[in-house]
Amino acid sequence: VGIVDPDTNRARSLCADYGLDIAVTGDLNNMVESFDGAVIATPNDLHASVAIELLQNDIPVLVEKPLATTVDEAEADVTAERRHGKVCAVGYHTRHSGACQSLKCAVTSGHFGETVAFAHQDGSRGGWSGGCARAA
Repeated sequence: VGIVDPDTNRARSLCADYGLDIAVTGDLNNMVESFDGAVIATPNDLHASVAIELLQNDIPVLVEKPLATTVDEAEADVTAERRHGKVCAVGYHTRHSGACQSLKCAVTSGHFGETVAFAHQDGSRGGWSGGCARAA
């Protein structure tokens, strides 16, 4: 486990805030061989290039939305994923949306009684976009 950030002071501060004793480096190449997987939470314009570099090193990635900033970059991500046989997934969370916050409040307050399981789906005009939260 580690953090790669060009601003290593920021990364160390993050580690201190969360009580983490993990590797910190400012250069991806210093750590790439030790990765089992990576979460890419960089500025959007770096998502594709970092994902492609990791995929080329046979490292599966979860890229925070958006996957890329251009269609060409997104296609390059998919090509790298297929060529190297590693997962390139996109993280999209809606935990801060009003609907999810209201659902959380209703569930945790016992509004519906004892919650054994729930599924929340989020939709829009033209189709359903998928689940916001799911628990059992």
